[in-house]
Amino acid sequence: MKKLSAVLLITILIFTGCSDETTTFDVENPRVDLTMEENNTVISNGIKNDSNGILSIYFEHEISGKSAGLLSKSTNDFHLNLVGQVSRPAFDTNSNLTATHVDYQDNFAYVSYNTVGQTYAGAVDIIDLSNPLQPILVSRMYMHDRDANVILYDNGYLYVLGSVDAARIFEATDESYIAKIGVFNGVIDLNDVNYFYQQGNTATGITKMDNAFFVSSGEDGSIAKYESASFSKLKEITFDDLRSVASENGRLAVLDASAGVKILDSDLNPISQITTSTNFSVDAKRTIALKANQLFIPEGEQGTGVYNINTGELEERLPILVDPDNIAFSDKVTNAIAVNGNTTLMANGGAGLAIKVTNDIVDLMGVVELSGSINYVVA
Repeated sequence: MKKLSAVLLITILIFTGCSDETTTFDVENPRVDLTMEENNTVISNGIKNDSNGILSIYFEHEISGKSAGLLSKSTNDFHLNLVGQVSRPAFDTNSNLTATHVDYQDNFAYVSYNTVGQTYAGAVDIIDLSNPLQPILVSRMYMHDRDANVILYDNGYLYVLGSVDAARIFEATDESYIAKIGVFNGVIDLNDVNYFYQQGNTATGITKMDNAFFVSSGEDGSIAKYESASFSKLKEITFDDLRSVASENGRLAVLDASAGVKILDSDLNPISQITTSTNFSVDAKRTIALKANQLFIPEGEQGTGVYNINTGELEERLPILVDPDNIAFSDKVTNAIAVNGNTTLMANGGAGLAIKVTNDIVDLMGVVELSGSINYVVA
């Protein structure tokens, strides 16, 4: 697995092997690793609004645990407003980039991209959401010889994670990388860039807890703990194939494609394990979520499993509600979950974006009227 492939939806709710190949390095013309988009026309036309408007939501009313059918819900009670669609980046010969991840902090959305296939190329967008109804693309950075799978903003820096073409990059000690990039008010500082490398074929997740960063990496990879300021590695534990990491209340949850979810403390000591029956394809991206004592696990065609993090018991299963025609069975899968208060969002691939709303009065689950394959969501 070279990378994790995904298509992105940003939803705002109120938002050991040898090789015979010889690698040569041109000292007089060093490789350019990162570049910024300087064409103002590209930046100004980066966000389209031709499909904007309130999206219909079709809720399935649940009565005594039995489905009463899909019913259209009044948009006056609950609604989502589509406010823009971001045009995919393209540079050099790289025109098939797909969005992989998004972080939303301090009125900015930070979006990462990679490429399908064996080409290593990525990008980062920064979108100003000060006015939620008028998103503005303010920066676009291109990454040569690197894919970007995950992105996180923290305290003036972007942390971009993914896979690197180690055969072309002299300093790369492993295929998984973390780039720490300075950014201020949406502007990226290419003079403030540092790279760190971790075992595994690609970095798959990052979370911050107790002044430390925790990074997961994929096949033949690990979970590693880094000191937050210097990003020096404090500890590392190997795993077969980690796809995601999440943290809350002094605990880490790591999703291992070979064993399910393992719960660790902040020193990476094991606490417990939750076994899942999910089948993971080589390139499947899965993003888990934590809320209080509940762990939300995307379980492919089975939908989302909601587990008690203390007992490991399955408390609830959120199914994939619709079965669209004319798409492959492998596209009808839950890939990611986002939890925001009483609202849970499920990125269900070709089955679209599902939403569950729970409070003292209602317990409803529905489907948002969006076309395309929805493979990542953040709220």
